[in-house]
Amino acid sequence: MKALFVRAAPRPNGVTSLVGDLFLRGMRRGGAEILDFDMSAKNVADCRGCFACSAGFGRRGVCAIRDDMAEALDFLDGADALVCLTPVYFYSMSAQMKRFFDRCFPFVRGYRFDPESGRMLNETGFLKKRKKFVAISVASGRLDDVFDALSRTYRMVADAMGFEFAADIARGESAYFAMRELGSVRVRRVLSAFEASGEIFARAGKIPADRLEAMRMPLSRGRESFAKNARVFWQLRRNGTPFESFSMVSDPRILLREMCATLDPSRAPERADFKFVFPDKGWACLVSVRSGECSFVESADAGARADVAVTADSEDWAGVMAARRDVSALMRAGRLKVEGDLSLFAAMKKIFGLGGDRRVGGV
Repeated sequence: MKALFVRAAPRPNGVTSLVGDLFLRGMRRGGAEILDFDMSAKNVADCRGCFACSAGFGRRGVCAIRDDMAEALDFLDGADALVCLTPVYFYSMSAQMKRFFDRCFPFVRGYRFDPESGRMLNETGFLKKRKKFVAISVASGRLDDVFDALSRTYRMVADAMGFEFAADIARGESAYFAMRELGSVRVRRVLSAFEASGEIFARAGKIPADRLEAMRMPLSRGRESFAKNARVFWQLRRNGTPFESFSMVSDPRILLREMCATLDPSRAPERADFKFVFPDKGWACLVSVRSGECSFVESADAGARADVAVTADSEDWAGVMAARRDVSALMRAGRLKVEGDLSLFAAMKKIFGLGGDRRVGGV
């Protein structure tokens, strides 16, 4: 497979780039020949609407603008597939992605009537017809209707340009990926699915339904849970926390919310309360387990009669949860204190189904 991979994510270290890199890695492992074209790094001007490219009589018109877009147009002409990667900005594609499609106008050679659909479509001058098209879109919101407008736009573009829309990959809840160092089972599954799907697409030209579902897997337990986590995220932003630091989460409340969402009901006790106190921030949080359900409460007087109480500075506990710091060493140094049922504390990893070699509570 020969594929043009178009990036339109202004932030090179963001979640859009993360999942795009994994999909691209998979495609390369699948043997694809790829031009990785980053619209944010290239010199690509806006389309002027001058119609100069329509004046020629050849298979494809020549754009009057002389810039880096010529490389992408030349490659796309004979490519088997087009993969587009963009964040969702105000319910649509980024400005960079819109610029890319605007500059594809040299391939348009007029219009034709399609009797099967009863629609007017573009007559295109691609050397390689019927290209496979994959759209990867990333948003901070939950799936719901966040992607509706963009998905509709992509489908109209695919129809008009004669592309086969192989996959519309919509990945919401992007802020949750800042918690990937926690070792969340769901986050790891999502990231793994992106890489595996890239390889499958390169080899077969399509992506199975189960892989699409894995890439779109919800990370929050519902709208209410998502809204609570979103408030923490935006509070961090208002406090000036840079985006780049989110991959090394230092706010244990975010990690505790994620831990709560990974409860394994088959291993959980019928009833248990885990209290966490962070004196350096004046925070107190409670993770409560009741009959296979888990809730998170942030309150100064949370968990007065908790089964387990953990006291530590916020950065130390965040480091423990992200497996960057050893709980035993912190306890010996007097920087972490555990009171109550120590066996319940030791069982936290199994109770919250985190798996892998990541440690929660140093277990």
